[in-house]
Amino acid sequence: MNHSSDLLVIGAHPDDAEIHAGGLLALASSKGLKTAILDLTEGELGTRGDCNIRKQESLEAAKILGSERFNLQLPDGGIGDNPIFLDQVVTFIRSRRPRICVIPSPADRHPDHRNAHSLLKKALFMSGLSQFLSKEKPWRPEAILWVGGENPSVPDVVVDISTVWLNKMKALGAYRSQFDPNFDENQTRISHPTFLRGIEGRSMHWGSLIQSNYAEAFWIDKPLQPILIRFLDSLR
Repeated sequence: MNHSSDLLVIGAHPDDAEIHAGGLLALASSKGLKTAILDLTEGELGTRGDCNIRKQESLEAAKILGSERFNLQLPDGGIGDNPIFLDQVVTFIRSRRPRICVIPSPADRHPDHRNAHSLLKKALFMSGLSQFLSKEKPWRPEAILWVGGENPSVPDVVVDISTVWLNKMKALGAYRSQFDPNFDENQTRISHPTFLRGIEGRSMHWGSLIQSNYAEAFWIDKPLQPILIRFLDSLR
């Protein structure tokens, strides 16, 4: 892992990246940009499927989106402000050298998502300090975005994903253990058909804000950095 990524999307669990930023990943890949996904955990506490199944599903989904995929194998349900976790994330960021990062929401019903946001904001800052883990060359992404939670506010950035909408949905379809109600008898909130319909409905809503069919929304620390403006322009 000695080359940079133009876009790195980080999720707490396999499928988080696809749910919130699958369109952005597919769009960036279609424009010839290098994209990657980092899952912090293997999702081992999930009600349906297991680590092996979810690993295969996540690799299939990443292939559909044209992205590389990595997993830090942090404990599902146990993400927190842990010095060991911080070092692991910083080491990965410095090896991957992403220009743009997308991270989980700071306000979400799942505690792993909230805790991941805090851990990653700290790690992405610390990775730029030359005296932190000083044996490694420092690196700090040029822009950081995050995804929305359960009841998001008005977004700062809305990206038209209409041309890659089917790619996003195909990537989500790779996660049969999570979204297919017929996968097994255990049913969850996200295995119910209304969950995927909700993703489509929200994507249509974000799209309506910019007169497109489908879009994804993101939030940032203001003001909008020039590098992010150039990145977004490259996706048009």
